[in-house]
Amino acid sequence: MMEGKGAVVVGLLLAALVLGCVAVAGTVIELERVWYERTDHFNHPDEPAPYWTLYQPDSCCWSLLERPGTLTIRTQQGVTKNLLWQELSAVEQDLNFEIETHVVFDPIEAFHFAGLTIREDEQTFVNFGLAYCPSAIISGQSIYCVDDGLYFDLSDGVTGNPNFATKTCSPFAARLRLVRRDTTVSAYYSEDGIHWVLIGEHQLTFAPIHVGIHAGQGGTTFPDVERPASFDYFTVRFFAPPCELEQP
Repeated sequence: MMEGKGAVVVGLLLAALVLGCVAVAGTVIELERVWYERTDHFNHPDEPAPYWTLYQPDSCCWSLLERPGTLTIRTQQGVTKNLLWQELSAVEQDLNFEIETHVVFDPIEAFHFAGLTIREDEQTFVNFGLAYCPSAIISGQSIYCVDDGLYFDLSDGVTGNPNFATKTCSPFAARLRLVRRDTTVSAYYSEDGIHWVLIGEHQLTFAPIHVGIHAGQGGTTFPDVERPASFDYFTVRFFAPPCELEQP
């Protein structure tokens, strides 16, 4: 008989198979040595920390006071409204890095999204987060929808990029991580912040100039329904370059 930790892992995997969702059990991610990192717990009372830029802000739809200790963004139609990002320095753009957050979000309308983003500009990006994509109306070999779930999208002007749609056992909250290694960006999901499941990988075809978080609703053909997304923290970690540089 299997006992202890092994039995727990097997039990989680069996439960996930029954539910048709991603299990908690995953790999403990170990990367190269962390050079330095920045973490924001969103405990500023009035406005984001000075290293943030709030792109196309609308005062109606973001708040640090609605849920103290979190940043709450209410979705609006458009891929760039209330987009919170940090601009990477020239040195940082050449480094391997990862970004991470925890988000609570209940999407109910088509193309609601909340999660992480890496961008060159407003229209060229990778997004990874919780979203709603109605399986009943969307079809195609690369665009696969599972209603509520995780979605990992690449927007670079090329059609046919996969979105790695994935059901999870906790559809309304997620720990999310994007890892950039050279030209590869990998998306990881966790329920406990320790064990991370690889969701998918995209090849970057653009310079990663901005990193941050976003909540919005893509497209204009579906009703514009506001939904709050609450982010507990945001961390960016840079990994040591081949030769040591002075830390910023």
